Amino acid sequence: MSFSTFSGPIRSGTVRYGSGANCGVSVLMQSATLPSAAGATTVAVLPAGSQILDIIVDTTTLFDAATTLIIGTAADDNKYVTTTTITSAGRADLSSTFQPLQFINVGSSDVAVIATTAGSATTGAGNVTIMYAQKASDGSENPSTP
Repeated sequence: MSFSTFSGPIRSGTVRYGSGANCGVSVLMQSATLPSAAGATTVAVLPAGSQILDIIVDTTTLFDAATTLIIGTAADDNKYVTTTTITSAGRADLSSTFQPLQFINVGSSDVAVIATTAGSATTGAGNVTIMYAQKASDGSENPSTP
């Protein structure tokens, strides 16, 4: 199997410009495996101007000790998800720990999203997925002229 790479943002629709424009940007995703012991991993490097739509944490094997998770950047380690405790296998409900105002625009340069686990676990497995829409580096989605 092969992959195709596009230079984005990618928009789709039949009317590109003006008041009747019906183009929208594509939803993309990047993911990474959580470390089984305490540590940090880069989940995604999001293009400048991107809007985070969702962050999904799936625990496939329960950690053998209490484990907490935060998701953010090198400069602000809990910018996107404040401390949450992983207590069971399956999909975590992060809704109470989201920082949604930070989701709107990741900024004017690419940003690495980092997931950090803490605790005394030595085994466990999980995956973090970032769903996002790539926009122009200033966060705009619908240019008014070609």
